[in-house]
Amino acid sequence: MNFNSRMTQFSRNLWLTVSLFIILIITFAIYVWSESEVTRANELRHDSLLLANELRQSTDDLTRMARTYVMTGNPIWKKFYQDIIDIRDGKQPRPEKYHRPYWNLILTDGKRPRPDSTQTIALLDLMRQQGFTESEFNKLTAAKKNADALIAIEFEAMTLVESVGANVGATRDQAQRMMYDDKYLQGRAAIMKPIDQFYEMIDIRTLNSIQAHEVHVLIMRYIFMAFGLLAMFMLWQTYRALQKTMGGSVDEVQSHIARIGSGDFSSTIPLDEAKNNSVLGWLSEMQRKLNDNEKRFEQLFRAVSIPLCLVDQHGVIELRNHRFVKTFGYTKEEVPSLNEWWPLAYPDPNYRKWVLTSWAVVVETSAKQGVDIEPVTYNVTCKNGEILTVEISGITIGDYLLTTFFDVTDRKNAEELLRAQNEEIRAQNDALQRINDDLEESEEKFRVMAETSLDLIFQIDTQGIFTYCSPSADTLLAYEPQEMIGKPFANFVTPDTLPIANEIFLDTLAGQKVRLVNLMAYRKTGEAIWLEVSTAPMLKVEQVIGVQGNARDITERKLAEKTLRESEEFTRRLIESSKDCIKVLDLDGRMLSMSAGGQKLLEIDNVTCYLGLNWVDFWKGSDRAGALQAVLTAEQGQAATFYGFCETAKGTPKWWEVIVSPITNASGKIDRLLAISRDITERKLAEEVLKAREIQLKELNATKDKLFSIIAHDLRGPFSAILGFSELLLDSMRTNTMAESEQMLRDIYLAATNTFKLLNTLLDWAKTQTNQVNIHLNSLNISVIIEEVLSQLTSVALNKGVLLNYDQPQDAMVYADQNMLHTILRNLISNSIKYTNAGGAINISITSNNDYVEVSVADNGVGMNEEIKNQLFTSNVNPSTYGTANEKGTGLGLVICKEFVVKQRGHIWVDSEVGKGSIFKFTIPTMNLSHYS
Repeated sequence: MNFNSRMTQFSRNLWLTVSLFIILIITFAIYVWSESEVTRANELRHDSLLLANELRQSTDDLTRMARTYVMTGNPIWKKFYQDIIDIRDGKQPRPEKYHRPYWNLILTDGKRPRPDSTQTIALLDLMRQQGFTESEFNKLTAAKKNADALIAIEFEAMTLVESVGANVGATRDQAQRMMYDDKYLQGRAAIMKPIDQFYEMIDIRTLNSIQAHEVHVLIMRYIFMAFGLLAMFMLWQTYRALQKTMGGSVDEVQSHIARIGSGDFSSTIPLDEAKNNSVLGWLSEMQRKLNDNEKRFEQLFRAVSIPLCLVDQHGVIELRNHRFVKTFGYTKEEVPSLNEWWPLAYPDPNYRKWVLTSWAVVVETSAKQGVDIEPVTYNVTCKNGEILTVEISGITIGDYLLTTFFDVTDRKNAEELLRAQNEEIRAQNDALQRINDDLEESEEKFRVMAETSLDLIFQIDTQGIFTYCSPSADTLLAYEPQEMIGKPFANFVTPDTLPIANEIFLDTLAGQKVRLVNLMAYRKTGEAIWLEVSTAPMLKVEQVIGVQGNARDITERKLAEKTLRESEEFTRRLIESSKDCIKVLDLDGRMLSMSAGGQKLLEIDNVTCYLGLNWVDFWKGSDRAGALQAVLTAEQGQAATFYGFCETAKGTPKWWEVIVSPITNASGKIDRLLAISRDITERKLAEEVLKAREIQLKELNATKDKLFSIIAHDLRGPFSAILGFSELLLDSMRTNTMAESEQMLRDIYLAATNTFKLLNTLLDWAKTQTNQVNIHLNSLNISVIIEEVLSQLTSVALNKGVLLNYDQPQDAMVYADQNMLHTILRNLISNSIKYTNAGGAINISITSNNDYVEVSVADNGVGMNEEIKNQLFTSNVNPSTYGTANEKGTGLGLVICKEFVVKQRGHIWVDSEVGKGSIFKFTIPTMNLSHYS
C-alpha cells in the first residue's frame, strides 16, 4: 500500500470518528436535559411541600400568639396574631425567607428578624400558581377553611381577655380553657388532617413523575454509552491508520524529528522493511546521510593539531577540538559560549574591553571586505592561570565562524618566569625558617630571664597551691623555691591583705588579668614586706588551669609613696596600664586625660577632641544626676560609685560601673578627681535576661495554678451534681412521677451543659496560653455571626427573663477568624446575661468606618467599680464572681476575649458604673487592608 492510499484510509476513519462524536454530543445534550427534568421535578416537589408547610406553620404561630395573649394580656401578641393572618391572606407584604423561623425570633420589643419583601399575595393564590391538581388544591382549601374556623375560636378567647368588670379573673380563666379544650384541639386536628392527606398526594404524584424521568434518563445513558464505545473503536481504527502512515507512534516520530533538528545524527532509527515507505523511513534515510556528512566533518575537525572552535552567529561555541581543551583547559560546560569565554580568558576588565573592541573591528572589516579574519595577537589566560600569547584568526563557513589559535609564547621567557617564582618561594621558606629560629631564641631568652629575674615569678593551680617559683624567691622571701612549691599562697600573705590576695586569685581564675596590686607577705625570718603583684590566667585549650604572675619588692617604694604620689609620670603610667576607662578630671568635672584602655572602650579615635569637655555632660537623664552627685561626693573627699548607660563615640550602647575618687596633692588638698569606668554591658544584659525569665516563670506558674484551681474546684462541683442527680434518678425511677423524672433530667442536662461550657472555656484559654491557637482570617458578615450567637443564647436569656436587642446594619463585613469571633461574642453576651437581673435588657449594636467595625454589648446590670475593671483582662488576678442568679464562671472568658481580639488586630475595652450596667466594646478590621502595612 502506498502513502496516498494510507492517507485515504486515515481520512475516511477520521471523518467517521468526527461524525460519531457529533452524534455523541447530541446524545449527551439529551441526556443532560433528561437529568434536568428529574431535578425540576424534585424542585417542584420541594416547593409544594414548603407552601403546605407554611399553612401548617402559620396555624401553629397563630395558636402560640393567641395563647400568649390570653396568658399575658400584652397587646403586642395580638398585633402579631393579626399580622400573621394579614400576611396569609395577602393584605401585608410577605417577609423575606418566610419559610425559615420568623415569629419564634420576635420578642416583646417587636423588632422583626428580617425585612419585608415586595411580594403581597395570599397563600392560597401562591398554591394555585404552583400548579397543584384539583384534588390536591381542594385539600389545601379545606385546611384553609378549617383554619379560618379555628381563628374564630381564638378571636372569641382574646375578646374575653379584653373584657372588664367584676368577673375579670373568671373571664380570663374561661379564655385560657378555650385555648386548650377538646373543641380547640379538634379544630387544630381538622386543619392538620387535610394537610397530611395533601402531603401524601404530593408524594405519590411527584415520585411518579420523578420515576418516569429517571427511566428516560436511564435509556439515554445506555444510548450515550453505546455511541461512546463506538466512537472509541473508531478512534482506535484512526490511530492505527495514522501509525501505519507515520511508521511508528507520534511521540516516536516527534522525538526523532527533534533529535535531527537539534543536530544529533549519531543515533540510528530502528526500522524494518515494512516501514520504509513511511515518514519514519524517510527520516531514517535523511538521518543516515546527515550522519555521514557530520562524521566526515568531525574527523577533519578533530585531526587538526592546533586549537579550533566553531562559533555560531549567536556566539555559542558549537564545536571545539581536543587541542583547544588541552591548551586552554576550558571544557564545554565551563565556556559554552563567548559570553563565558571573555571574562575567563581576559580577567582584567580594561584589557577585556580593549580585546572586545579590537576583535569587533577586525570581524567587521573582514565581513565588509569578504575575506578571512587576519591573525590578531592577544594574551589569553588559561584555566590554570597561565597567560599565553596567542594569534587568533578565523574563517567564515555559512553562519558559523571557524576560529584558530596559535600559541606564540616564548617558552624560554616562561621558564625564566617559573624559575623566578621558585626562587621567590625558596626565599619565603627561608624567611619562615628565620622567624621560627627567632621564636625558639625568644623562648630561651624568656626562660633565662625568668631564672635570672630579681622579681618572683610564680604559678598557682586552681586550688591556690604554688606549682612553680623562680629562684628569686630566695632573695625576695628568703625561701628556697622548693620550700614554697606545694604549699598554699595564703601561708605567705599577711592576714590584713589576705582578702585582697583571695580576691585577686578568684578574679584571675574568672579570666581577668590583675595588674600591680600591693600585698604584704612574710619573709622566712618573719619580717613583713610589701610586694607589687601582677597576675594573669593560665590557659589550656581556652580553659583556665591556674594563675601565673610576678611579685616585686616595693617596700622602699611604699615608704616613699607620699613623694611618688606627686609624680605625674607615675600616675600616667598607672592609668595607661589599666584596661578600664580611667579619666583624670579637674574639680569642675572637665576631662584632663584619658587612658588608652578607656579610649579603646569608648571607641575614640582622637582623644584631643574630648579633653576640656565636662564629663557630666556625657550622661543623660537620671544618669547625669548620678554622675553629678558622684563628682560632688568625690570633691568632699569620699569615693562614690554609680551605674549608668552611655553610648560610645561610635554609637555602641554600653552599661558602665563608675567609681569617682578624690586625688590629693603633697599638702593633702584635693585638686583633681579620678573617674574609673568599667564596661558591665554583658553583666547587665545577663541580668535583664534573668529578669525576663523570672517574669515568664511567674506567669507560667500563675497559669498553671489558675488551671489547677479551676479543675480542682469548678469541675468537681458540676460532675458531683451530675453523678448525684443520676444516682437519685436511677434509685427513684420506679417511684417518681414523669414530672419529677423530667425535672431531674433537666437538672442533669443543665449541669452537663454548664460543665461543657466550662471545658470549652478552659480549652480555649489553655490554647491561648500555649500559643496553639491558629488564626484563619476571612471576609465575614458580622451580622450573620451575631444572629447565630443570639439564636444559641436566646433560650438562656428568656429563662432568666432578660431581653436581647440587636440593631442590624447593612453590609457589616469584617476580616476575621470565624471561630474566634463566635467565642468573643458568646463570652461577652453570656457575661452580660450573667450579671443582668430578670427584666433587664442587653443591647447589641455595631458601627463601622473605613478600617474597623466596632461591636458594642451594653447591659443595664449590676456594673462594676474601677478596681474590678482594672483586673478584668488579666488571668492571674481575675477571680470569678457569681452572677445575679448565682451563675458560676471561670474568670477566663474576658481574658480569652482580649487575646482573641488582639490576635485579629483589634482592641477591647469596657465602660461601667456600679448599679448602672456595663458596656463592652471591641473593634475588628474590615476588608480595607491599608492598616495592616
